[in-house]
Amino acid sequence: MTAPHFRFRLQRLLDLRELAERKAAIGLATARNAEEEARREQELLATQRAAARELLLPPAGARGRVSELRQVAVLLERLDAGAAQAEYKVSKAAHQVHQKQVQLGESVTDRRVLDRLKERHHESWRIAEERADRAVMDEIGRARFAERPDQTRTPDE
Repeated sequence: MTAPHFRFRLQRLLDLRELAERKAAIGLATARNAEEEARREQELLATQRAAARELLLPPAGARGRVSELRQVAVLLERLDAGAAQAEYKVSKAAHQVHQKQVQLGESVTDRRVLDRLKERHHESWRIAEERADRAVMDEIGRARFAERPDQTRTPDE
């Protein structure tokens, strides 16, 4: 006879919760990568704007033509618009990261609840198995004691 083994009735649900947790962790990692990429793009645009401003504006005290200054202003406005768009992307990506963190936290909590339930069920099962084993061993011991030919009986038996 094979020894009985523990079977958790909600194992399939626990497996699904673990899968959801892994997917949430992957989603969070993806969102963080997107946020980092958006931040790098924002920093690059800020660097490009500063470099363009430095190169295109005439030095202090020097006179430039109005048409050149207008072209520089238009270029800087375009760079500012790109920077604003990059800032929006960073904000949106940071919001996504926050949402994914919340989702992962919920997934972890859901899985932990089932893990604790499984542990409690396993402990109850283990205790019941030990009791059953002890009962069988006690019965074997009583049967062997009863079969001994040289046993001494007490007066109250």
